[in-house]
Amino acid sequence: WKFEKIPKWDYLMITTGGEDALYGGMMKREKTRKAVVNYIDVESVEKCSVKIEKAGGKILVPKTPIKGWGYYAIFKDTENNVMGIWENDESAK
Repeated sequence: WKFEKIPKWDYLMITTGGEDALYGGMMKREKTRKAVVNYIDVESVEKCSVKIEKAGGKILVPKTPIKGWGYYAIFKDTENNVMGIWENDESAK
C-alpha cells in the first residue's frame, strides 16, 4: 500500500497498488460530521446527481471542485445513508 500526504488539505491519499488497485483517503474528522462518508467513483458527478435525485435521493453538497484533482458531491439516499460521489478530473478549477 502507498500512503501519500496532501498537506494542503491535511489529507492522506491511500492506494493498494497493482493492476486492481483500490484508492481511498483519510482526513481528520470534521466537527459537523459524525460518521464516515464513503465515496463512489463515477464518470460524471452531474449525471450521477440527476440519477440520485430521480431515484428519491437528496443532494446535500452539490458538485464541488478540488483544484487539480476532480469533483465531488455528497448525497443522502432513500434510507438516510450519507455517501459521496467522486469524478477524477485533473483540469478541475
